[in-house]
Amino acid sequence: MSAAAPAASRRPPLWRNVRVLRIVGQAAFLFLVAVFVLYIYDNLVTNLQERGIRTDFRHLRQQAGFAIPDSDFVSSDTMFAALVEGAKNTIKVAFLGIIFATILGVLVGIARLSTNWLVRRAAAAYVETLRNIPVLIIILFWYLGVVLRLEPLDDSGNFGGILSISNRGLVVPWVDRTDSTGRGR
Repeated sequence: MSAAAPAASRRPPLWRNVRVLRIVGQAAFLFLVAVFVLYIYDNLVTNLQERGIRTDFRHLRQQAGFAIPDSDFVSSDTMFAALVEGAKNTIKVAFLGIIFATILGVLVGIARLSTNWLVRRAAAAYVETLRNIPVLIIILFWYLGVVLRLEPLDDSGNFGGILSISNRGLVVPWVDRTDSTGRGR
């Protein structure tokens, strides 16, 4: 028994130690990843220099050459101004989306608690139908399955000259701002 005790307490050599082999394997993998990333970066820089493509942000000072509808942005403004206007539009849409989603969620939640059988079941059907469906799938369904199936603008459904629905959107008469609006003569 005394001969077996010293053999069990000895550690295996480094090339057979599992902990050492795991650490060496991870270090070798990280080294290979670093070499690969450096190769890709060198390839990118070399190809960009050969083609004369700049990697700075000077293009943001260029003239945009396009207009953004429903804003004060004109085509002579810079690309940076277009980027800022796009960020403003994104924030507006996100804010409105959060508000409408909250209102819809509260209404459907209250409807699920209703004592009316039809309201409760309709809200449950809405929730169970749309649960776990990615938003992108819902957007694609509404765009491809509904909006593109509407009539073109020329043949659109006109409801008494007040409302027009087409594949380009919903058109409602509205007061349009012009240069002379609000000026007294």
